[in-house]
Amino acid sequence: MVQIGVAPAAGTGGGGFPGIFGGRENAGVLLSRLDRFNQRHPWSHNDHYSRWVGAQVAASGARDVLDVGCGTGNLVARLRDSATTVSALEPEPATVRVAAQRFADDPAVTIVEADFAGRDHQRR
Repeated sequence: MVQIGVAPAAGTGGGGFPGIFGGRENAGVLLSRLDRFNQRHPWSHNDHYSRWVGAQVAASGARDVLDVGCGTGNLVARLRDSATTVSALEPEPATVRVAAQRFADDPAVTIVEADFAGRDHQRR
């Protein structure tokens, strides 16, 4: 899910967005509205781009694929359509459990609790 945020404008000392949002208070109102919007309309880049990514993997002829930050495995499922094996990294333990259970019957999918920096560097 994409979260939209607002950072202090340069030169404002973190005091808001004069001329844009009318100060810190109005920026807070905007952030609150954006948060409510995101809660009602979640968006996943993996879901949005999965067909394109899957087509690129298939066209490349890749057999062994790595998904970094796999979440619950939506992109893993798409990648599995064309790849021989899919290894997937996910740092969040609860999400790893969901993804691992989802692919428990598929020996060609491996879900690992790790981020990219914490992965097993010896494993390919």
